Amino acid sequence: AQLAHRGKPTCSPGSIAMALYMLLPGARGKTHTQLADALELPPELRRRAGIRRAAGLIGQRNQLLTVHNDLWVQHKTQLETDYTDLLRKHLGVQPRALDFANDANAARKVINTYIAKATNQRIVDLLPANAITPDTRAVLTNALWFRDAWREPFYASHTKDRPFTRTDGSKVAVPTMRNLMTVDCATHDDWICVMLPFAKSCMRLEVLAPRDGKPLVAAETAMLAGHHLSKCRRERIDLLLPR
Repeated sequence: AQLAHRGKPTCSPGSIAMALYMLLPGARGKTHTQLADALELPPELRRRAGIRRAAGLIGQRNQLLTVHNDLWVQHKTQLETDYTDLLRKHLGVQPRALDFANDANAARKVINTYIAKATNQRIVDLLPANAITPDTRAVLTNALWFRDAWREPFYASHTKDRPFTRTDGSKVAVPTMRNLMTVDCATHDDWICVMLPFAKSCMRLEVLAPRDGKPLVAAETAMLAGHHLSKCRRERIDLLLPR
């Protein structure tokens, strides 16, 4: 709901998951169950093992991937020591004190400035106006910064404006890259998928798009369910992708 009001919404599932992992060891009862369900954690990962799993993801960072997890707490608020010790030990989180109660907007600006620096100015307004109030007592933030080149690069000379179909059926001309490449891809009656590997890491970009005349929700549903993974085969294709 918040993203829908931000103009051109983009979210990182990895960041959302990491924030939930940070909450998990501090939750109890129904809240803990709901968080674990959202993360689709098996029983053996629903306690401290879950945060250790998250720590494994953090441990994979290198010069291509950096991860920032932070806990911002109202000045003089005391958190459970067991909770903060877990965050510090496994996720490298050091609680930072801010005065939300007396100057919520100043606290918001401190967080936004920190995130902007952590993401090389890619995210400059993480918390919009009024996101922080005098009643706020704690804020969890996560920032991911990833930079790598394509294993098979797109050449600027092959990029030109081509038509792109919006979800409402209208068309607009957008700069579109093009390359003949060998990649993992999959086809379905409702959608098509390509997976683009990066040059120096095990990361890849998975792109699912609906076929002509098919709704976007068909591709979204397939991606969330992982249906595309078992169908992927290595093929040589002529790929056109909006820049």
